[in-house]
Amino acid sequence: MLDGEGVSGQIRAPQVSEVASRVSADPRVREVLVARQKAMLAEGGYVAEDHDVGANVAPHAPVKVFLTASEQERARRRATQVGLGVEEVLAQQRVRDRRDAERAVAPLRPAEDAHIIDCTDLSVKQVVERIVELANAAGANQAVPGGLAGRGEAGRWRAAPVGAT
Repeated sequence: MLDGEGVSGQIRAPQVSEVASRVSADPRVREVLVARQKAMLAEGGYVAEDHDVGANVAPHAPVKVFLTASEQERARRRATQVGLGVEEVLAQQRVRDRRDAERAVAPLRPAEDAHIIDCTDLSVKQVVERIVELANAAGANQAVPGGLAGRGEAGRWRAAPVGAT
């Protein structure tokens, strides 16, 4: 949401993805983003999602998850979201992934103690259920994922309905 309006379509546009990747490589931008994410986590009730959260923003989080998928599946999903061809998205994705993995500040890689989930063949619901299992196993009770899961009876996490694809 931006000023009360949904922008999920716009933020997935190829030109936005390209700019976001370049801007996020700027150490000054990353410093501000990390500080803001840390402040939000300190307020509670927040789950952070970004490639360096586990390593830089919340290194002491009880559960860290790094989602991955085959590059073909990632490109297929993105192409569906933005209405482009898979090969075009795949080419853009390879450039962005290489830049993100090689940047000096917060390179794209999982935290050392992150649970790596390959979601190539998993639905969103299955991914959420796996994360809920990990949170329950760790006894995590400090955050409520934004609309994906929440604590039920006895403080246990439970999967909630997910409308994403």
